[in-house]
Amino acid sequence: MEKVKIEDYVLSHSKNLKPSATVRIVVDGEVFEEHAQGDGQYDAFMNALKRIYKKKKQELPGLSDYSVRIPPVVKLMRFAKR
Repeated sequence: MEKVKIEDYVLSHSKNLKPSATVRIVVDGEVFEEHAQGDGQYDAFMNALKRIYKKKKQELPGLSDYSVRIPPVVKLMRFAKR
């Protein structure tokens, strides 16, 4: 099984441009970096990952151990007012 680490990423969204992402990952000690656009920031991020795996001539692996954290709306609203 490959060990994959997301080393760095940049997500962008602007008024008149498509959302984009630049992603740098390390796969078994080898560094890969790719840029892609998408219908949203998540889509752009996933498109960048797909490009990396296409270059590796491998299928993008599925997630097996992950968690998602969404901040409570109240905390998010306080942050947005600053």
